[in-house]
Amino acid sequence: MQPSASTILPAVFLATVIFGGAVVLAKNDTMLGRWIAIDGSGTLILEQNSIGFNEHTVCELPNEIPEGDLFSMQIECANFYLYEGEFVRAFEKTILFEARYISPDELIVTIESTDDPVLYKRSYE
Repeated sequence: MQPSASTILPAVFLATVIFGGAVVLAKNDTMLGRWIAIDGSGTLILEQNSIGFNEHTVCELPNEIPEGDLFSMQIECANFYLYEGEFVRAFEKTILFEARYISPDELIVTIESTDDPVLYKRSYE
């Protein structure tokens, strides 16, 4: 007896949902992405070679963000503003940045070892 479309289609749909969901979870299981501080202090964007804070601060990394649950490195940051049609770089500073990935949706960040850690939640917007 050959399977009918009514038995094959639900099985294909179920397999797509199960395995497709697993792929999505695996892709999101990284520090990279957009994060929002739960205390309302701002946003954080982690990319492989740079970090952005809020709307104006961009930090260059000496190395790519390593895989794993924790990374700490000195990063060069500056604020960028649009002034008379051109971007102006200001307030350059080197900081110690540490991020601890505690779940697919939570990240703890400390800037300079003396500052209090800030909890960030992943943004899917």
